[in-house]
Amino acid sequence: MLRSLVGSEMCIRDRDNAAKQSKAQKAQAAFQEAQGKLQQVQQQYDNFAAALPNEIARFEEVRKKELLEALIKDAENQKIYHEQLASEWSKQLTQLQAELSTTF
Repeated sequence: MLRSLVGSEMCIRDRDNAAKQSKAQKAQAAFQEAQGKLQQVQQQYDNFAAALPNEIARFEEVRKKELLEALIKDAENQKIYHEQLASEWSKQLTQLQAELSTTF
């Protein structure tokens, strides 16, 4: 069949093939670009996943430290509060003892 094509018909056939080849090359280039971007993202994810255990451990250490600091601060506040109560009770006890000694 190709032997029976004349010049203009051959140009039409060749033009279609050239257009298809151009589209195929553009699609291949786009595919390779997307594949490269995917590999970059995969590498970023792999780096993130590899660093995650260390980041979690660091976060837990910071969290433990913050919790311990809060507990220490709370204990210090409780100590001050109880010292104030002890001082007030001591004053009241002294007053009661004085009242007791004056009444009997």
